Amino acid sequence: MFKIITGFKQGLNLKPASIEKRNKMTEKSGRIQFIDFTRGVAMMFMAWDHVTGFWNEVHGGIEGIVKVRQANLDLLHFMSRFITHFCAPTFIFLAGTSIALMSKSRLNKGQSEMDISLHLLIRGILLILFDFIIIAPSFDLPNLAFGVLACIGACMAVFSFARRLPVDLILLASVLIILNNEFIDLTEENLADDVYVTEFSSREIPNHPYGPQELDVLAPGSWIRGPYPGTPGYSHVPWWSNSRGGLTGWNPGNFYYVGGTSMAAPHVSGIAALMLEVNPTLTQADIEGIMKSTALAIQPSSMNIVDTIYIDGIFQGWGWISVDWGSDATGAGLIQADLAVAAVL
Repeated sequence: MFKIITGFKQGLNLKPASIEKRNKMTEKSGRIQFIDFTRGVAMMFMAWDHVTGFWNEVHGGIEGIVKVRQANLDLLHFMSRFITHFCAPTFIFLAGTSIALMSKSRLNKGQSEMDISLHLLIRGILLILFDFIIIAPSFDLPNLAFGVLACIGACMAVFSFARRLPVDLILLASVLIILNNEFIDLTEENLADDVYVTEFSSREIPNHPYGPQELDVLAPGSWIRGPYPGTPGYSHVPWWSNSRGGLTGWNPGNFYYVGGTSMAAPHVSGIAALMLEVNPTLTQADIEGIMKSTALAIQPSSMNIVDTIYIDGIFQGWGWISVDWGSDATGAGLIQADLAVAAVL
């Protein structure tokens, strides 16, 4: 590490002759130092962030979205995740900057607008295909996983022609996208699209021998963090890393990710307790009715999820499996604690 830092300092303290030589090389190549430097810094932060996934147990790339936070997360881990949230926007911003500069340069050299558009369109499509064909299989992701490279490629494809729109229109569209970002994925429809029903979840059985088995609501019962026997204390090791830290005492309280109806039931009883704390006069029928009326409707569907894979009872590792469910598995929908409690205030 000392050698790396020393080398970096030496790079920043170049002699005048070295600076002049470097500037001549840069001018000859036609590259802009600031863009390359900024992109390089973003790559350094991104590389550091990816490496921390081997010892930061909640590092998965989406913990900021689903609001998962390690209880004992220290400042170093927090900052390493916080600062790298700016990497992808930086790459895309610099890609747009490069498109603008490249287009101007090629126009000055006599190329037509159509040639430039086709050049950008082809490069954008290649980036998307690279993400689908190489990146996704390498990380055991769905074939059409839309990552950062695919996002940059899609932006290049769009701007291969959109770049010719009036600047004011492009600026207005950009501002609207930024301002609306907080609401894009928080609609009820999108939330419902992120919910799946496990195979072990109860189903309605109208013709049960002991009478019809009804289903009122769904509750979280898959990938729930709860007590788990083990020594010296287990903690979930992310499937996307090869870390062994989760088996060496991260979590001496013996907690692990578990699933089952035994995990779903406490969510329902916990919400019922909160409702009764607000209004102790509620009856069982009142609580049931409010939970059902405030539930998030879930439609019959299917989804590819990451789960453990067993063959003949032998654990084979992690992988993508497909789960599907019908209308007999959803009841009134997924319970929503905030809305249920708010309904009795």
